[in-house]
Amino acid sequence: MNKHSSSQQVFAKEHLIHSTGLLLVNKNEGPTSHQIVDMARKALNIRKIGHCGTLDPFASGLLILLIGEATRLQQYFFQMNKTYEAVFNFGETTDTLDPTGTSEHVNKQFALPELETIEKLIDRHFLGVIEQVPPKYSAIKVNGKRAYKLSREKKDFELKAREVTVHKFDIEKISPRTIKVYIECSSGTYVRALARDLGKALGTHGMLQSLVRTQIERFSIKNALTPDQLTPANKTLHQAILSVHNYIEPSHHIELDEKSFNMLKGGKLPALLKWKKSNSRNNLSMLSPDERQTLSASYQLLFFNNLLVGIWERERNTLIYNVAKYL
Repeated sequence: MNKHSSSQQVFAKEHLIHSTGLLLVNKNEGPTSHQIVDMARKALNIRKIGHCGTLDPFASGLLILLIGEATRLQQYFFQMNKTYEAVFNFGETTDTLDPTGTSEHVNKQFALPELETIEKLIDRHFLGVIEQVPPKYSAIKVNGKRAYKLSREKKDFELKAREVTVHKFDIEKISPRTIKVYIECSSGTYVRALARDLGKALGTHGMLQSLVRTQIERFSIKNALTPDQLTPANKTLHQAILSVHNYIEPSHHIELDEKSFNMLKGGKLPALLKWKKSNSRNNLSMLSPDERQTLSASYQLLFFNNLLVGIWERERNTLIYNVAKYL
């Protein structure tokens, strides 16, 4: 048996015992995101499953489930941009800024101004990089305790504004008190807070009435399974698991040769990565445009023979990659 075949067999033994990849699910209104994960665990008979971006029970739309070793990529999938379709109500709100809360501040006489007026407000205050204060009913921690728990206990506290990016904010439909909107935004953006703040800009209160997540970067709700397909009786369910290799943007993707893979496995920085690290530190002009785009990303996923084997991360706010992790 030659050296190459031996290495391939060792690799297969270590990695192919796992079902690894992504499963797209179109969550319906009602269940929690964690309940969808539990359904997938039972249907696939795989314990190691997580998701990358909670949808509240009243919301629906795309959930990306991470299966097997892909769960180690959760923090990277969290960073992906999201796309939503939502309905905002104005002239009223609830304590949670959505339909699940207690009604307050109802003004039945309020009517929205003309579409052009609202669009100008959005263009001026709600597009690009903005400062956003998260809702008090959120999972953000305040002195070690979740904000929503403090809110339920009627505790007084303040949340700090956070920088988020809104790439698109289009009005698709308008009625006297509601608008239907299309939003593309960065991770960490609260659509409920956009409804609240747009209401303030209009001189009233605003809340989120409904929410559908239609896309997470290149992953679309159109290709998602429904929850009723997450059953042990679905014999084709394993075939719906997407390969991480095929669905990662090129700027986050490096294919290793056998020598580099063995170095990574042995705890060493592969020679290929050493060269890229050296050039990122010394002279970016030496790199091709594609290589510069790769090095501008905050992380790289490392593949060998189309299978995920590691993660390469760079130092925060630098172009210097230091940490290569073998999965």
